[in-house]
Amino acid sequence: MTVNVGFIGPGIMGGPMALNLMKGGHKLWVYARRPEATQALVKAGATACTTAMEVAKHADVIFLIVSDTPDVDSVIFGETGLAAGISKGVRNGCVIVDMSTISPTATRRRASMSCESRMRSAVTSSKETTRSRAPRAAGSGVTVTL
Repeated sequence: MTVNVGFIGPGIMGGPMALNLMKGGHKLWVYARRPEATQALVKAGATACTTAMEVAKHADVIFLIVSDTPDVDSVIFGETGLAAGISKGVRNGCVIVDMSTISPTATRRRASMSCESRMRSAVTSSKETTRSRAPRAAGSGVTVTL
């Protein structure tokens, strides 16, 4: 089964993860705050998006792995964020998997905000998943998120 996948934050960890999703046969829509970060994925067949909201218009599942709490909040709840695309009913039933290495308290707060805004959110909080410790694992397809 092909799943429409969104990926926000294709950096050191996110890029290899996103590439493995494409190798698995999934269609990929990708967004990065720095557009040059999407180039390798676009070359491999992904579709670049200009906003997180655009990713939400296409993806059934969206993976998010950005640098810190304010960035995660901006990508999800900003003016052109995921919530803006999802709350307009563009993509009913979309799941967001946040793999950013940020505060678990902030993750729980964000999940609560998502529910209050009628945006269903499957939030993965993982202090154990660090971008700096596991880039090779991300590329090999064996990254485990708890």
